[in-house]
Amino acid sequence: MTNYRTERNRLLKKRYESRGNLVMEYVKIFDSSIPKGKKMKYEAWLSMLYNHNYKGFNLIFGNVLEQVDQVTQKKKNGALRVYTNVNASLSDPVPFEPPAELLTNKCYGVSNGAFNKWAKVVNGKYDFFQEFLAAEKAVKEVDHSSEEALT
Repeated sequence: MTNYRTERNRLLKKRYESRGNLVMEYVKIFDSSIPKGKKMKYEAWLSMLYNHNYKGFNLIFGNVLEQVDQVTQKKKNGALRVYTNVNASLSDPVPFEPPAELLTNKCYGVSNGAFNKWAKVVNGKYDFFQEFLAAEKAVKEVDHSSEEALT
């Protein structure tokens, strides 16, 4: 969860619900120590997520392990999803859109700005990949020199 900082949010004197409750209630859904009757169902949590009584936020949630789909009750591979309640113009809440599933084997960045698009995030991802590629090359060179030493 990141708070999406905008001038509009600062200027509005409206009372908002705590975005932290979204995280707390999501975690409770999967907490086996809490009796079923005492915790929110996934569908109710999604309704809470879509409530426009929150200041702007980006939220990444999910489970990367195999899990049972909360709606269909079928087993499926785990996945992470992202939801943002701020539109590109930063002026109003986004119209209802379900959380987007994040692709595996891809690098994402989250900040207090637009998901995966803020300049610091874009530059950070670029730097990360440059370091990753350099490390991968170094490992291959070590492996190659080890093979040569054995022959």
